[in-house]
Formats: sequence, C-alpha cells, structure tokens
Amino acid sequence: MHATRAAVYCLPHLDSPSLRKRKLQILLDDDGLPGGDTHHYQLTRAFHNIGAKSVLGDEEFGDPQN
Repeated sequence: MHATRAAVYCLPHLDSPSLRKRKLQILLDDDGLPGGDTHHYQLTRAFHNIGAKSVLGDEEFGDPQN
C-alpha cells in the first residue's frame, strides 16, 4: 500500500464533490481489479509466499477486547 492510499483513509469529511470523487479514485485505483483482487488479498498472498502464517482468515475479525 503506498502512502497516498494510506493517507486517504485518514482524510476528514470532504465537503466538495470533486474532492470526494478524487478520494474514491484513489481508493478504487486497484481495488477495482477483475475478481476483486484488492490490496488486502494481494498482501495476504505476498505474506503467505514468504512463509507467514495467518492467525485469522481473510474474512474473520479478531476479538475486539485485544
């Protein structure tokens, strides 16, 4: 994930249509790939390929208390 994309998640409410459009363009940059191959799944594959073991499945959530 590049810095621009990460920063978009922290942006406050955008009060103009052009800013909201730009934010969505950044978010959809490669999350709109065929088959829904998002950053999340790309990173999961990369970590598995280097030998990492996932504690949770892709669609699971951890305990909110931890």
